[in-house]
Amino acid sequence: MRKLNIALIGYGFMGRAHSNAWRQVRSFFDVPYEPVMKVICGRDEAKVTKVAERFGWEEHSASWEDVVARKDIDLIDICTPGDTHLPIAVAAAQARKFVFCEKPLSNTLADAEEMLAAVRANNCLHMICHNYRRAPAVALARSITIAAPTYRNGSSIPTFPACGAWTKHEPDLVRWETFFRTQ
Repeated sequence: MRKLNIALIGYGFMGRAHSNAWRQVRSFFDVPYEPVMKVICGRDEAKVTKVAERFGWEEHSASWEDVVARKDIDLIDICTPGDTHLPIAVAAAQARKFVFCEKPLSNTLADAEEMLAAVRANNCLHMICHNYRRAPAVALARSITIAAPTYRNGSSIPTFPACGAWTKHEPDLVRWETFFRTQ
């Protein structure tokens, strides 16, 4: 079985969740690759060391730039705050890595489009981590957004003042709608 060398950028809650997923994926699914938890990266050396040891990462680093540039890394899994995704994803695409990015993909549509252009220009496999996109309720929400007219706020997604959870994720839905319309 071919090995897939993983680099995870970010060690907070989502970084720990992804660490656990990489560690256990073969227990749940028949996968064509053997994921190798090569290196985890984070700003705080002491904290990233603890997470690396806890989840079984082979190495740790405090420099995402050094990690992305490594020749032995196949896949970059980005689990940092949304405002840091753009430079990491673009650098990973330019290094011709597989690019996995946690949601929200970016804080602006322009940044998301730049990331998409980078992976397309470098012919990189890429994915945003929408783990529930096939769930019936999420599929229904998508179908509503696709069919929706333009609302007073300029978005094709309705906003409901009494429903903060919906409006907080409005940028994700806009990016999601844009992604699916380009497929």
